[in-house]
Amino acid sequence: MTVPNVADPRKRFAYDLTQRGLLRDPKLHAAFDQVPREAFLRHFFRPALDGTSYDTVDFRHPAWLDMVYSDGAWPIQLDGRSCAWELPHGCRSLKGSPTSTSTSPSLAALMLEQLDLRCGHRVLEIGTGSGYTTALLCHRLGSPLVTSIDIDPTLVDRARTQLDSCGYYPAVGISDHVSGDPGNDPYDRLIATCGVPAIPPDWLRQVRPAGVILAQIYRELGVNALIRLTVDPDHSAQGFFLPYQGGFAPTRSYRPIDPGQRFRRAIHEHGAVRPTEPGLALALPNQTSSLVMFAGLLMPGVARLDLRPLSREPQTWLFHPDGSWACHNTRSHTVEQHGPRLLWDHVERLYREWCALGRPSRERFGLTVTAEMQWLWLDSPRGDHQWVLS
Repeated sequence: MTVPNVADPRKRFAYDLTQRGLLRDPKLHAAFDQVPREAFLRHFFRPALDGTSYDTVDFRHPAWLDMVYSDGAWPIQLDGRSCAWELPHGCRSLKGSPTSTSTSPSLAALMLEQLDLRCGHRVLEIGTGSGYTTALLCHRLGSPLVTSIDIDPTLVDRARTQLDSCGYYPAVGISDHVSGDPGNDPYDRLIATCGVPAIPPDWLRQVRPAGVILAQIYRELGVNALIRLTVDPDHSAQGFFLPYQGGFAPTRSYRPIDPGQRFRRAIHEHGAVRPTEPGLALALPNQTSSLVMFAGLLMPGVARLDLRPLSREPQTWLFHPDGSWACHNTRSHTVEQHGPRLLWDHVERLYREWCALGRPSRERFGLTVTAEMQWLWLDSPRGDHQWVLS
């Protein structure tokens, strides 16, 4: 492959992704080489230096194009309301949490490669966002074979306009993420760029047998696990988790608890204090570890808050909607717990089970999904180690 002119950021960008082993399909390389990401990111947010707000960036910023063709996952919307392109002129900073983000190019490349796209495949994208990944799909397959949906009408309208301006004309519509797109199924591939706590049963019915579902399972404990499922003739699906994690926000129909709010309540309560296992203290802070994925999948609804106070030792807090909480002190290896569930005891039981299994990596775990239930397994869906998910 010829090294591109360094003055052409888009071609250099595609070349770098290929050199890193993220792009293997020549047609996907051509998509990244030719689809203008700058058309979909003329306005976006970046974290401000104060760590609590976001600065707006647009095409007039001197570093705008360099940021567009970096590996940044740039937010385009905060708190489901504020879109970067809708802010009044002169508004340079805003507080909020990202609710729509343009997927980082490396993650987009990894996921599109995992779809194993073939000519003639019909694809449903859940989460249109900026429209950039939609454009990549259109370039690879042709616009008539691509459908993209988003829950937010503003995002859909904006993405459709940008796609049209670049010569791509997929079906773009408004739909609840978990409902999918029942009107135009079946699809050969379904890719979700939002986190879901479990695979929605409606998705299974919208993908034809032998088709692929690629999605991120999101749980509050720190799980952002990418799963690749193959659909069976009975509309069940199964497959392994991928060795890397996603970075998508949860779909808006999912309402995780606010750990900050729970923390403010917990600091006025007291619980039982006891020593805890040092080994767990080393493993749990690594949110990319298979332990966090294993524990998070089996502890639904448990939120996490990591604190690094300047004058005290680091702490990891866990919260459950029933009011239970646990506070682990990293250096002294003590834990304080309160409420009807002893959350840290549960984490320790799962840690010992994970160790007894040989500390398996995340790609050894898999998932089976039916319309009625979902369960986690190790190495094989018919093996000895299975856990029903709730």
